[in-house]
This record gives sequence, C-alpha cells and structure tokens, in this order.
Amino acid sequence: RQASSTVLRCLDTSGCDGHFRDSCLQKALPRKDYVRYSRRSAALEAASSGMEDLVACPSCDFMVQMTDPNDGIVRCMDPECGKITCRWCSKPEHSPLKCHEVEKDGETKIRTFVEEKMAEAVLRRCPKCKKPYERTEGCNHIKCPCGTHNCYLCGMELDKKRPYDHYKDGHLGGGTNDKDSKCIVYGTPSWAENTSQKQKEEAEKALKQYLQEHPELQEVAAESSLEKRKRLQELMQLSPHRKKKKHRPELLETPQACVIQ
Repeated sequence: RQASSTVLRCLDTSGCDGHFRDSCLQKALPRKDYVRYSRRSAALEAASSGMEDLVACPSCDFMVQMTDPNDGIVRCMDPECGKITCRWCSKPEHSPLKCHEVEKDGETKIRTFVEEKMAEAVLRRCPKCKKPYERTEGCNHIKCPCGTHNCYLCGMELDKKRPYDHYKDGHLGGGTNDKDSKCIVYGTPSWAENTSQKQKEEAEKALKQYLQEHPELQEVAAESSLEKRKRLQELMQLSPHRKKKKHRPELLETPQACVIQ
C-alpha cells in the first residue's frame, strides 16, 4: 500500500471486511475529489506515523515537518498548493506584523469605508449630475461639464447668465452684490470651512450608520485590538489633503468660472 493511501473499508454493514484499493478510488472518483482524499489520507498517515514536529498546511492538510519551534512560517511543499502561511494564526504569511496586527476581512471593510468617507470629506458634487470635484484655486463659481453652474460654498445651483449675482461681493465677478447672501466670490468664510474635527464627526456618524446596516461587522469592530482601533481613530483625524489619492478631479481657472475637468 502506498504512503499516500489509507484504508477505506466496505460500506456494507453486514460484516464485510473488504476495502477499496487506492487504484480503484482513483478510477472511480472525480480527480478533484481524489486529490482531496489523497491529501487527507497522507495527512492522517503522517500524523499516526510517530513523526514529530508535524504541522498541517491550513489550505490543503499537507504535513510539513518543522523542527524549529520558533519558525512561524509554514511553506507547503505540495506542488498543487505551495502556499506560505503563518504557523500560529493559519493566515497568509504576514511578517513582520504580529498575528493580532493583521486585519481581518471585516476590519479591512471598515477601514476602507472610513478612508473613502475621509476622502469624500473634501469633495463637492454637482447638484445636477453629482460629479465629484475639489477646488484647488480660483473663485467659488463652479461650472460643471454637464452645463450646471453652482456655488462651491453652499452648493446652490446658479443662474447660467448671471451666476455672480448670487454672491455678497458679486461685483468681483462682474455681477451684482447680494447683500443677503453669505457666500463670497473668493476665499472660504468660517461657516464653510470643513475642519478636521468636522470631518472626523462626519466619518464617525457615517461609520455608525454603516455598522447598523451591516450587523455582521459590529462584532468585528468591537473585537478589534486596541492598536487597530487607535489606527482607525488616527485615520479619522488625518486630513484627506495629506493622503495620497489615486485620482483627484482638477479645476481649470478661467475668467468666467472654475471649470471641472
């Protein structure tokens, strides 16, 4: 009998003591099932052979002999697997991080959600087509590619022919001053500033709503280590301007308006 096989006895309960040969199983079983059966058989035989320091690959049950008790990396030698995993937590190898520092799937979803909300905190959207944009310089009159004119400060849609009539100092753009308006052509008044504290509060509010909509993640968030919760809080306090973005909408300053590209 080959080392990779094990005894699979007759399923008849009448007392038959026969068993299926490995060659018969190979012919009868689909290849995928036979490979899985062979791996499991080899693992069981290795475990019962008396060999010491055996560690099972978390992915396929292939037994690896690891004589160094401090070696925390399991390298599966099965050619159809070949995965490298952590000996202690059975997750993909993650050095130099410790096991408790590695994010779980749920923790990754929570972190990604917070990162997206923090990035959106500095973006505005067209009131009509919802295209996101960020003003880097220029006035507060924004013209979207969809043809909509709007105010960067309050988000109100503006008259296409006389957009600067919306502003308190509209004469700076060639319009008429609106004394009842709180918006200005250039700069950002204090009421419109999106401070780090405000961004953090909005992110926390959004995260609370997110966890209510995804109850399966509530336990993950509660069980996260102190280090991970601290990193999440630091992420909420980090200004999105300091984060590297894959893409940031750019603005082109023109005499008429800041045009979204």
